[in-house]
Amino acid sequence: VTASDVAAVAFGGDAPAGTAFDGTVAGDAAGSGAPTERPDYEIEDGGMWFSCIPTFAGETFTVNVRVSNNGQADADGAFLGLYLVDYEHDGHIHDDETIEPVRVVEMGRIPAGGSRVYSFSGLTAPDASGVCRVIAYADRDGNQLEWSKGDNQNNLTYELSRVAIRIAVSAKGVTLTWSNGWGQIYSILGSNDLENWEPVITGIPSARDTDGLVENEQFVSFDTGYNFFKLRIDQR
Repeated sequence: VTASDVAAVAFGGDAPAGTAFDGTVAGDAAGSGAPTERPDYEIEDGGMWFSCIPTFAGETFTVNVRVSNNGQADADGAFLGLYLVDYEHDGHIHDDETIEPVRVVEMGRIPAGGSRVYSFSGLTAPDASGVCRVIAYADRDGNQLEWSKGDNQNNLTYELSRVAIRIAVSAKGVTLTWSNGWGQIYSILGSNDLENWEPVITGIPSARDTDGLVENEQFVSFDTGYNFFKLRIDQR
């Protein structure tokens, strides 16, 4: 993992997700570090999110993971792993599984009562179609003595489609042509950095539903102010 692959942001106990925190908060537990006091990692529901959810095979995407320490002692020296699996997986990495993470990062110090957010960029969606999962697991190897590992994992689901896209560039913009499916709704997203995507055109129906055509075609003007465009697919 290189510095460009993952960025960690420290938060205080009550700091909202997505807001940078200038330091760390030690929590209010007295005598932190005593043998009877331990850290306790948690990836809570809602503690994982996509910067922009992937919708087709081979697409690159970013996953953000918030790890909290709900124990009475500071946590340090453990790792956070990220796993890409299919929907048939139950979303929980078991001790006897041999599955390897696609990314691993050292979590560093998380104070008692605090949390940190880790952003994994440049992930590649599997060459598959259907629903997939991404699982985050804090301290799978058990490097940190904590109260419980039962809440050290969580997961997100996303649905992929196999889409063939053709691109034609003119002086005024880009024409996208792609293979469609029944009951699909499309959006064109724009970006200038390949990380932050904003909607440009939304609510495009599948031409298979409206006209019986097996391809959709959409012109996107350069006047939108974006350098990169991406197709998003939603299934009704």
